[in-house]
Amino acid sequence: MTKSKNLFNAFDKDFQNDPYPTYERLRREDPIHRSIFNTWVITRYADAGAILKDRRFQVDNLPERLKQKNRYLKDVVSIYIGAANRDPEQFINPD
Repeated sequence: MTKSKNLFNAFDKDFQNDPYPTYERLRREDPIHRSIFNTWVITRYADAGAILKDRRFQVDNLPERLKQKNRYLKDVVSIYIGAANRDPEQFINPD
């Protein structure tokens, strides 16, 4: 697994314009990736399914947590949410 924190940056303009190459690279190089926000980015369907069914894991509302900690990030958080929601089918159907 690659330990580089540069694999995923939701604030990167390239990611905001087209997040899918980043997700593809993460799936290949670091499918369970710890982000610069100290949260996990899960990019493989099977891993996400297993984690969602396992009661030891919790869902973190990252956008809300960021807003509470840093009010000036409100617009950036909206961009992050928009990038993640562009194509929900990508996250439901892995192929």
